[in-house]
Amino acid sequence: MTGFELLGTKCIKKSKIIYLTFLTLMITILISCGGGSSDDKKTESEDPTPTTTSEIDEDLMAYGVPAVDANDNTYMLFKEDLMMSGPTNAVSFNNDGSLNWNVEIDDYLQDIVICNDLIILSGLNKVYAVNNSDGSTEWSYEITDESGLANTKGVHKPCIDSDGNIVIAVDSYLLDISTAKAACLISIKPDGTLNNKTEFSTGDDYYDRFIKMSPVMATDSGIFFSVFKSTDTGDSVSLYRYDNNLNALNNRLYTGDVASESSFLAVTDTYVLFGLQDNNTYKSNIISMNNIFGSDNWTIFLDDYVINSPVIDKDNNIYIGCEDGYIYKLNSTDGSEIWSSNIGEIFIQGELIIGKNQKIYKSGQLPTEINMTSGTESSSLSDKVAGSDGAMLSDGTLVYGSDNKLIRVSTSSGGICLDAKWAKYGKDAANSSFY
Repeated sequence: MTGFELLGTKCIKKSKIIYLTFLTLMITILISCGGGSSDDKKTESEDPTPTTTSEIDEDLMAYGVPAVDANDNTYMLFKEDLMMSGPTNAVSFNNDGSLNWNVEIDDYLQDIVICNDLIILSGLNKVYAVNNSDGSTEWSYEITDESGLANTKGVHKPCIDSDGNIVIAVDSYLLDISTAKAACLISIKPDGTLNNKTEFSTGDDYYDRFIKMSPVMATDSGIFFSVFKSTDTGDSVSLYRYDNNLNALNNRLYTGDVASESSFLAVTDTYVLFGLQDNNTYKSNIISMNNIFGSDNWTIFLDDYVINSPVIDKDNNIYIGCEDGYIYKLNSTDGSEIWSSNIGEIFIQGELIIGKNQKIYKSGQLPTEINMTSGTESSSLSDKVAGSDGAMLSDGTLVYGSDNKLIRVSTSSGGICLDAKWAKYGKDAANSSFY
């Protein structure tokens, strides 16, 4: 695949997503105005769901996945626009929804992860550690050259490893049209100093320099990530397991019509889930394998890309949402389908959260709850359309952003299910991605 073909493929995928997002917005507007047909999979929510809002002064838009600390304080990202330039506001709300602090950082921030008392913010240029009480910056660590071309950069969600290090993957990117910087995996100690760094070199030829990393996940047995390479001789995806000092332990290679969106989906103490995406059919090959990649437990094909984090309940059942609008419940022993439910209409928008009441909560568009036994979806829990994904407080309050507001919706969930194997995006309320 040439560089121009790669960029063209990315543009096609982006156009598809923009188009689907536009159609989804139109459907949401029609539903909120009373239009559209009834859905026989919708059920009434069992409990009333009072909604409260907290507004910040700036005319900003919420995005990303909020994080929640042990005291039920919520941390969210807001931006004036969602372009890859200009500052981002990191905002902290107290557990009653009141504003704690609001700081502006001159970077396009991507994700929030909580590490002890530090709020870790990953940006296109740096990783920032801010104080949870006042938002002051404790330290920052440069991960890309600020002079690099922003629209070629890709920085992925960090995780916290078993030693408390912050581990983050960075794609290759261009300093200019003729100079590329290698992709890398960086481990940063909690005090902001470098633990270790390893690079994934690009080729000398112009068309051999496109490398995309996946988000990093961790268990006691190591750090898991994948590397997509596009060269003039073909594309490949390599799976890796590293130790906490970034020494390679195991790897596995896939070639052929593999897509850059291929990524680890979840990790547990006994197995890992990998989503190998097909660049031509847009189908997903879901692979369950042991933690050292020695053998596959099973593999199944789903009809479209997996676009959100799956969740795994306390009984090891797996729930995966796809772009085709279906959510699938799979048996983790053999991958067999328990049920599938078309709840997304176009595609599953919004990350999933497993509650203690054994229901799944989805915050994309209008928030709903999904029955884990049948796959039926409730009516909307709130009329506030989500701009960000959702998080959940310990009392079961669902929180998400809508325009420049924090939305708080009461639910009967009782909080995140702590016995679940992978309860939400990033596994836990802190988004740590550590099992």
